[in-house]
Amino acid sequence: SESPAVVKALLDAGANLEAKDQTGQTARDLIRENDDLRGTDVYRLLTRR
Repeated sequence: SESPAVVKALLDAGANLEAKDQTGQTARDLIRENDDLRGTDVYRLLTRR
């Protein structure tokens, strides 16, 4: 999602940023690979925690 409000709500509710998908990647791994999201509020929320 590109909605910072949704991401912030999930993080505030205790979403685990270290949880891995079926390929072993975390949300932080995935966002760092997505050039379209780099520099967005969502990117900053996920990479600064």
